[in-house]
Amino acid sequence: MKPPCEVAIKDLLPLIRALVAKDLKAKGLSQAKIAEMVGVTQPAVSGYLKQQIDKNEPLYSEEVVALSKWLASGLASGNLSYSEAVKGICTLCTTLKCQGSVCTLHKLRFPSLQAEGCDICIQLYSKGLPTVDKRYVALSNLKAALNLIHASKEFSEVIPEVLVNIVEATPNAKSVKDVAGIPGRISKVEGMPRAFMPPEFGASEHLASVLLAAMRVNPDVRAAINIAYNRFVRGAFTKLGFSVYIFDRRETPTNANMAQTRVIEEVLNLGKRGEPLPEVFVDAGGYWIEPSAYIFGSNAVEVAQKAIKVAEEVARLKSK
Repeated sequence: MKPPCEVAIKDLLPLIRALVAKDLKAKGLSQAKIAEMVGVTQPAVSGYLKQQIDKNEPLYSEEVVALSKWLASGLASGNLSYSEAVKGICTLCTTLKCQGSVCTLHKLRFPSLQAEGCDICIQLYSKGLPTVDKRYVALSNLKAALNLIHASKEFSEVIPEVLVNIVEATPNAKSVKDVAGIPGRISKVEGMPRAFMPPEFGASEHLASVLLAAMRVNPDVRAAINIAYNRFVRGAFTKLGFSVYIFDRRETPTNANMAQTRVIEEVLNLGKRGEPLPEVFVDAGGYWIEPSAYIFGSNAVEVAQKAIKVAEEVARLKSK
């Protein structure tokens, strides 16, 4: 039984201390003075200063760097109390335990937690800490959206070959780590839509990036879902009165990453041209690129409901 606090103590805290020590050393402080400020021994400070910081490690992030700089600045100026420093560290640690990098590393080391869909920290800390509250809301909305999708027998009509994902971001999301999605996506099993893992933050790279771009065009948008695009789906969009923007590719991308990047660029181009974000952004596809439709909304439940309406209309059109 190893709780996430072990990850925080063995990995997160040493990283913060190393970043703080390096920052204080850059300000001209001696190792002895740094040791006094940080609350460790001088040999420990020597070790922190020699430590090579791997920016690709799971715990290294803008949030950790920002906290470390704040701590170093406050300690150097003498304006930061010990209790304020502890509060800052514990607040960040709690946030990272709740579907953040500490949670991710904890689940990597203990895969059974991932398999069980562990969300203990969200349950424990979801009241009172704004950053955690926002994550809890996003995860709750995604779970509700999944329930709607799982109950829709028509939804399988709009599942593309690349499968479906649905994402929701926290307010002021800056990276894919601030966007929750479905690991492994939503597939079709015996004719019914199924997701085999619960939602978690950082689970989607492409759709999360598309959503982040959409949020820059329309800050009220907070969620997205991708579905198939064909003549039946096109007819459903028309029938339902959705505003649709169709992106026709003029070039053949050399790889999948380039193809995905062009979608993000085109969404951002809408904002640059002063055009509103549509309810549906369609990538008409091309050579080895499957056509896809991205539906946007204020939360995961809303985009799920829109996608289900499309699926129901598609089923009706196919039955005629």
